[in-house]
Amino acid sequence: EGILDALTDAVDGERVLHDWASSTEEFTGGTDRYRFSFVREIGNVRLVIVDARNSRTLTPGSRRIIDESEWQWIVDTCRAEIDHLLIGSSLPVFTPGGIHDLQVWNEALTDGAWGKLPARFGEWMRRKADLEDWPAFVRSFDDLVDLLAELAYTHRATPLRSIAVLSGDIHFSYSAEIHFPIEDETGARVFQLVNSPIRNALRPHERVLMRFFMSRVAHGLGRVLRRAIGRTRTRVRWKIDQGPVFANCIGILDYDGAAAGLLVEQATPYDAAGDPALAATYRVDLITGHGEQLGPAKT
Repeated sequence: EGILDALTDAVDGERVLHDWASSTEEFTGGTDRYRFSFVREIGNVRLVIVDARNSRTLTPGSRRIIDESEWQWIVDTCRAEIDHLLIGSSLPVFTPGGIHDLQVWNEALTDGAWGKLPARFGEWMRRKADLEDWPAFVRSFDDLVDLLAELAYTHRATPLRSIAVLSGDIHFSYSAEIHFPIEDETGARVFQLVNSPIRNALRPHERVLMRFFMSRVAHGLGRVLRRAIGRTRTRVRWKIDQGPVFANCIGILDYDGAAAGLLVEQATPYDAAGDPALAATYRVDLITGHGEQLGPAKT
């Protein structure tokens, strides 16, 4: 689009970016809208960045985090003859169990499953608690799960070796392996790697609340709410393997042919001198699923 050249030539790029952002507003709706999702090839790795905010369908009863046109583009883009697939989404797909079921319940409540008055409460709760991850759009969540299963277990000329869903915006970090009810151990391993914004730390009471949502009690309460609304649980399963980590994290994905790995450097917010300090490092093999803590990191 010439933006990089314009910014390189400009003394101050603010006006360049302002004009570009204003022009995209003309194409954020309808069939000819501006697409913020994109794809990049990095050797034998395909990176598909999904815009989960700008192409939503909010019609009650048929809510989608990504409309059908955008979704079809994502499906076609992910079906490629590559070794490794990265799918980036600013909003997490696989949230801790209690949070997942709460959002599934809230969507049905807001859609009027229990009447108009509970629907108003559901909408208030949705905004107050910021319930807008993929589970809050059940149809889109199920579509993505089906796509991941297809990509992981479809036998083709070049089988995928690993699939990683990259995400954030939940204010803590974790990794989780996704398990499908398919009796086929030859498929690609599927992981979600969540790394939230640096220096956007939760306050102590918010951390307590998040830890509660990951507990068995919250998981049980969420299951009760989901069943009460008449929604069945998705067949896919996952659990947090590493985390939750409320400190800053930096993750490094590396690939060497068919091999794939993740190195996570966990940083405590500040040390005694007021500087960020590394607390620990972790290594996860994205092919075998084996993970290990490499020990305390040096400051």
